[in-house]
Amino acid sequence: MREPFDDATKASYRSLFLSWGFTVETEREVFFRGRAIDEFFRQTPEATEKLPVFQEWMQEVLAERERQAEQRGERRGEQRGEQRAQQQTLIRLLSHKFSEVPDSVVQQIESTDDLNQLSKWLDGILEADTLTAMGLVLETEQNQ
Repeated sequence: MREPFDDATKASYRSLFLSWGFTVETEREVFFRGRAIDEFFRQTPEATEKLPVFQEWMQEVLAERERQAEQRGERRGEQRGEQRAQQQTLIRLLSHKFSEVPDSVVQQIESTDDLNQLSKWLDGILEADTLTAMGLVLETEQNQ
């Protein structure tokens, strides 16, 4: 069964109820009170215009959701930037150490989105004598 409200909505309802002087102790209370409010506004949508508290609360909920979405987007962007920087650094260092880096290794590095793996490869450059010793698979090894 699908949850009727996500965690952010439950928290928003809980804070709204507290601002109205209602104490809600359980998730079940939040659900039933929230569902009653939803039903009321479904049946009488014009009531939302008459309740400034509800309008303010809705604006706060929407602003909070927008802020959370923005933060998620920023985190994803930062992670992609870090990933791309590690990939480029790894390829550049491999080119300096081994002169020529096969296209298959470059593709393997560029297709890796695991930052831990990229870090391991970067650390391995100092000690490895071959690409295989670093755990990078050469095209000829893939075909065997």
